[in-house]
Amino acid sequence: MKKLFFTGGGGAGNEALWRYFNNDYDVHFGDADIQSIDLAIPQTNRHKIPYANSLDFIENLSELCKKLSIDLLIPGVDEELLLLAESAGEFLPTKLLLPNANYIETMLNKYEMVKCLDKIHLPVPKTELLSNNSFGIDTPCILKPIYGRGSRDVYVIEKNKDINDFKKKYGKNSKEYIVQEKIVGTEYTVQMMCDEKKQLHAIIPVKILLKRGVTLRGVTDNQKNIIKACKAIHNALPTKGTYNIQLILTSNKKVLPFEINPRISTTFCLALHAISMDPVDLYLSEQKQNSQLSIVKSGIQIRRHWRNYIFSSN
Repeated sequence: MKKLFFTGGGGAGNEALWRYFNNDYDVHFGDADIQSIDLAIPQTNRHKIPYANSLDFIENLSELCKKLSIDLLIPGVDEELLLLAESAGEFLPTKLLLPNANYIETMLNKYEMVKCLDKIHLPVPKTELLSNNSFGIDTPCILKPIYGRGSRDVYVIEKNKDINDFKKKYGKNSKEYIVQEKIVGTEYTVQMMCDEKKQLHAIIPVKILLKRGVTLRGVTDNQKNIIKACKAIHNALPTKGTYNIQLILTSNKKVLPFEINPRISTTFCLALHAISMDPVDLYLSEQKQNSQLSIVKSGIQIRRHWRNYIFSSN
């Protein structure tokens, strides 16, 4: 039985990933806070790993993967991605379900990501650095960190005065933010699944119904315009592994991507139920794969309900 290891094991969706993969794979989860990993996952499959900024992060995680004979490492935390991609050789024979290092470096920078798509003439929201005093983006607009995840420190700005107030409040730290036009429409997270040779095999759009940092409710929605736009993005910027595109679909069906995350999303567990292919087998297999995109089922929903564990620490 092949063995999988997910980092960010305490994140939303991992208990569902355990249930989905457990019959066919030996599935392990790692997190710097081991107590955040869902107790539905057996203790033998829950592991404590260092934070990504720890000096022993790569050494510790690579040794753990070798000890467990892990076949595929699936990172889920932004801070780990570039470091892992640049150190992939230290994990052999374990493979990493990740895009290329240069792709990761570009996409983690939200400003560079937008400019990258703009240069190849793909539609994007107007985006400028907050440090640029003449960015020419009307309010209401969005302020968010150049590097960030989970909708943390994202602000909706209603008036120009609020931008000046933000700069005064955050001082030098405000230079680490971008200004982005606020697009009215429906938000989607689109899971992109590729093999090790950069061939795209699945595009799974998930319409966001309720979001609080992570998606609490969503539904697969096979919108043709979204499929076409995301396919164009991959054709222009091909990479291996699995990644997700966050975008807005406007009322006139215009598709505007605003983030590309070079990792699995918290709706990855939902995306798996909407296709008939196994992305793990796809990535580990050395056989030539069918080049046709997998058929995606619309109407598959996710609803998240938190569980409470109460116990004695004595």
